[in-house]
Amino acid sequence: MNDGFYKKALDQAIRDLSDAMSKRDDLDVERDDLDKQIDKLRDGVFGLSRLCGSSQSKLVEQYPELFPDLNPDMGLTDGVRNVLKSALSGRDFITPIRVRDKLAEAGYDVDSYKNLLSTIHTILKRLHRNGEVRTGLRDGKTTYMWNAAADSPKGTIGGAMTKKRMKV
Repeated sequence: MNDGFYKKALDQAIRDLSDAMSKRDDLDVERDDLDKQIDKLRDGVFGLSRLCGSSQSKLVEQYPELFPDLNPDMGLTDGVRNVLKSALSGRDFITPIRVRDKLAEAGYDVDSYKNLLSTIHTILKRLHRNGEVRTGLRDGKTTYMWNAAADSPKGTIGGAMTKKRMKV
């Protein structure tokens, strides 16, 4: 075989790789758009359920397939993780107070904790130490955002954890 044959094969493989990556990027954008639409629809459903005299926890219990990330039997740490992941599809820094409010909206029994906010602060600090969340500053207060790299398996390039403090 000559070098021309391999060069053509290489050129085609590069075009195919480029096309596949472009398609994946388009699908990522489409998925992000769908995630935002789902979040808005869920918020609307929860608002309407309150107007109908129902609670969010009853709605989640009745339709668990529509709210897989809002299982009220889930532990508090997993609940905090889910709140962070769902905050604008994991791309928004939020305060511990907002985390508490979202947990309450999700049906967690926030009244069963003597000092829930203190517990949330402890969980967020631990998740930050573990590289699962990133921190930022807003008006001099620490905010938190899900570190998408934490979802990648360890030992992979995407699994590299960053603990960089960012200003927002």
